[in-house]
Amino acid sequence: KCGPVECSSTLSVYLFSGCSLSLLCNRLFLMLQRFPVESKGRRKKLQE
Repeated sequence: KCGPVECSSTLSVYLFSGCSLSLLCNRLFLMLQRFPVESKGRRKKLQE
């Protein structure tokens, strides 16, 4: 029942959503990795 055009379009939608989701997760992960470094620098400045 599923034609080649329909299957490819649904597959592309799944691929696109998966890629965008992984990109978003990567961005969040990088932001979380940078944050503790910034907080350490702020603590040092506060101690001085």
